[in-house]
Amino acid sequence: MHRVSQLSSQYLALSNLTKEKVSRLDRMVAEHSQFSLGIKELQDWLTDAVHMLDSYCHPTSDKSVLDSRMLKLEVCTLQR
Repeated sequence: MHRVSQLSSQYLALSNLTKEKVSRLDRMVAEHSQFSLGIKELQDWLTDAVHMLDSYCHPTSDKSVLDSRMLKLEVCTLQR
């Protein structure tokens, strides 16, 4: 009977440890998902910024175009 009690106690300890590990892994997966989403948002923003900057590489002497570009660049720098 003592052996059954001992095995039952070990099983309970192992079960609790397993639940703790699963809980920890669940938290890690959630954190990783959040991090991955943040990376994706940053990559999207960076891609958009590069496209915008590439489109502004064409010289112009039109003041309204230059003013518009400057305003858009200021907005872009404030977004991140």
